[in-house]
Amino acid sequence: RRDFRRDADTEWPQCCNNLKSAAYKACCGSRIYDYRYHKCCGQLLYHMRPVSSLQCCGKYAYDWKNQICCRGSVQPKPSGIPACCGTRAYDKRECFCCEGRVAYHRSDICCHDTLLPKPSSSSQCCGERVYDGRPDMCCNGNIRKQPSGYPMCCGTTAYNYEKYMCSDGRIVKRPSDSDIRR
Repeated sequence: RRDFRRDADTEWPQCCNNLKSAAYKACCGSRIYDYRYHKCCGQLLYHMRPVSSLQCCGKYAYDWKNQICCRGSVQPKPSGIPACCGTRAYDKRECFCCEGRVAYHRSDICCHDTLLPKPSSSSQCCGERVYDGRPDMCCNGNIRKQPSGYPMCCGTTAYNYEKYMCSDGRIVKRPSDSDIRR
């Protein structure tokens, strides 16, 4: 990006219909302006206050202290941790973005870019489906009842790792201590 702001004694590039400019001057489209008092956004000039927090959002100027630019749309800046979801602003502490839609941590879940209602605080995704992470578990995209003990998956089947083991995709009983001593 080329910076057209120059001191009076440096060479000024030809701009604004071949007019030459001086200190604190810049081009905005075909107009010369003083960048200390104006902001050029998309070839439109905006007047700035002496201490300004103006930034450009496409062709619009906005106050970055109180607003946020979301894909060319100026939005009020939310409190907390501001972020954008498409052209909408949101607070990351309370919400998240799922496929361009703002959703709430408390009530929504995003499974493979699909926004779904969240039935409980322990809800989790299993593929594109939601399940309760306490009584159930996900084994390769299949929702299964969580076995007692130390739950593990063997392919699409849930099993108790303390009593069984997965061998070549099959669940087999673990050998007992007496079986190992023989």
